Amino acid sequence: RWGYDWAWSAPRPGEDVNIGAVFRLAPGLMEPPPGVEGTVELVVEGDGVDAPERHYRLTASRGRVEIAEGESDAAAAAVVTGGQHAWIRALGPGGSSDELSFTGNRGLADAILAGFTAAAARRAAA
Repeated sequence: RWGYDWAWSAPRPGEDVNIGAVFRLAPGLMEPPPGVEGTVELVVEGDGVDAPERHYRLTASRGRVEIAEGESDAAAAAVVTGGQHAWIRALGPGGSSDELSFTGNRGLADAILAGFTAAAARRAAA
């Protein structure tokens, strides 16, 4: 969490960003507002050769967020999909989700993503 709060900025040219590591911060980073409950599946598209598609499930319940990795048979209330570059844009200080695709409960997905962008915005303002 310290790294997200104090070191998050736009990536330098050639810098590798581990989107899964950013997603894994969710339990310590987010405090969903009352009424935000449900599961959002976050899908990082692979290139089909060297990088497989990766799945992360964030579940908000009672003001907390839990994460699980890997595909699941259980249906999520929302699914957000994008490539590495799209996720970097969405989770960074600018918080632009225009390159991501959304299905299902968009309000829930936006609320979950807002937890990441709020932390990035706090850092950008510091």
